[in-house]
Amino acid sequence: MVSPFDGRVAEVRVRRYPDTPECDVVVLFREQTMVLRCRDYSQAVKWAKIECKSYKIPDDFTVERVEAQPPNYYSE
Repeated sequence: MVSPFDGRVAEVRVRRYPDTPECDVVVLFREQTMVLRCRDYSQAVKWAKIECKSYKIPDDFTVERVEAQPPNYYSE
Protein backbone atom coordinates (compact mmCIF):
# COMPACT_ATOMS: atom_id res chain seq x y z
CA MET A 1 0.00 0.00 0.00
CA VAL A 2 1.37 3.42 -0.98
CA SER A 3 1.04 6.05 1.73
CA PRO A 4 -0.31 9.55 1.06
CA PHE A 5 3.14 10.91 1.96
CA ASP A 6 5.10 9.61 -1.06
CA GLY A 7 6.00 6.27 0.52
CA ARG A 8 8.30 7.72 3.19
CA VAL A 9 8.57 5.93 6.51
CA ALA A 10 8.02 9.13 8.51
CA GLU A 11 7.02 12.67 7.65
CA VAL A 12 5.85 15.80 9.46
CA ARG A 13 3.70 18.54 7.92
CA VAL A 14 2.22 21.80 9.18
CA ARG A 15 -1.21 22.44 7.66
CA ARG A 16 -2.29 26.12 7.54
CA TYR A 17 -5.88 27.26 6.99
CA PRO A 18 -7.26 30.53 5.62
CA ASP A 19 -9.04 33.04 7.90
CA THR A 20 -7.96 31.32 11.12
CA PRO A 21 -4.72 31.25 13.11
CA GLU A 22 -5.17 27.55 13.95
CA CYS A 23 -2.83 25.05 12.31
CA ASP A 24 -2.49 21.27 12.35
CA VAL A 25 0.72 19.31 12.71
CA VAL A 26 0.31 16.06 10.77
CA VAL A 27 2.71 13.23 11.61
CA LEU A 28 2.85 10.08 9.49
CA PHE A 29 4.88 7.24 11.00
CA ARG A 30 4.67 3.56 10.04
CA GLU A 31 1.42 4.09 8.09
CA GLN A 32 -0.23 5.72 11.13
CA THR A 33 -1.36 9.35 11.06
CA MET A 34 -1.52 11.66 14.07
CA VAL A 35 -2.93 15.19 13.91
CA LEU A 36 -2.14 17.84 16.54
CA ARG A 37 -4.27 21.01 16.57
CA CYS A 38 -2.24 24.12 17.49
CA ARG A 39 -3.51 27.60 18.36
CA ASP A 40 -1.24 29.38 15.86
CA TYR A 41 1.56 28.89 13.35
CA SER A 42 4.31 29.56 15.89
CA GLN A 43 3.09 26.79 18.18
CA ALA A 44 2.70 24.45 15.19
CA VAL A 45 6.32 25.03 14.11
CA LYS A 46 7.54 24.26 17.64
CA TRP A 47 5.53 21.01 17.72
CA ALA A 48 6.70 20.05 14.24
CA LYS A 49 10.33 20.43 15.34
CA ILE A 50 9.66 18.33 18.46
CA GLU A 51 8.02 15.60 16.36
CA CYS A 52 10.92 15.62 13.88
CA LYS A 53 13.34 15.17 16.75
CA SER A 54 11.21 12.43 18.37
CA TYR A 55 11.03 10.35 15.20
CA LYS A 56 14.62 11.14 14.15
CA ILE A 57 13.51 12.94 11.01
CA PRO A 58 15.82 15.64 9.65
CA ASP A 59 14.39 19.01 10.68
CA ASP A 60 12.68 19.54 7.33
CA PHE A 61 8.93 19.46 7.81
CA THR A 62 6.62 20.62 5.03
CA VAL A 63 4.23 23.57 5.31
CA GLU A 64 1.07 23.28 3.23
CA ARG A 65 -1.74 25.78 2.80
CA VAL A 66 -5.21 24.28 2.63
CA GLU A 67 -8.10 26.15 1.03
CA ALA A 68 -10.80 24.54 3.18
CA GLN A 69 -11.61 25.46 6.76
CA PRO A 70 -10.14 23.24 9.49
CA PRO A 71 -12.23 20.21 10.45
CA ASN A 72 -13.92 20.31 13.84
CA TYR A 73 -12.54 17.30 15.69
CA TYR A 74 -14.45 18.22 18.86
CA SER A 75 -18.04 18.17 17.56
CA GLU A 76 -20.42 15.75 19.19
